Amino acid sequence: MSVRGLGDVYKRQAQDEPVRQIQKAKVPFLFIHGSRDDFVPTPMVHEVYDACPTHKTKLLVEGAAHAMAYLEDREGYEKAVRAFLERVTTPTELPVE
Repeated sequence: MSVRGLGDVYKRQAQDEPVRQIQKAKVPFLFIHGSRDDFVPTPMVHEVYDACPTHKTKLLVEGAAHAMAYLEDREGYEKAVRAFLERVTTPTELPVE
């Protein structure tokens, strides 16, 4: 099984493909992005986030390059991950289908 990031999808497919794909989401998403990412344009993370139909959280780390959000803001990153996991693992926070 290979793991691909949003940047891989963006670089290899049509620019609107990530939006079409995220619209099929059935699970919660945590979007973490660096404001200085030169691989995945910052406007794209906002567009994909807005198109995501499920529970979602977005962390934009100011000054972070691609895949460097944790190193740029470790405390903020860990806080966002903990809060997201707490929220999505609390049954009352998720819609029942």
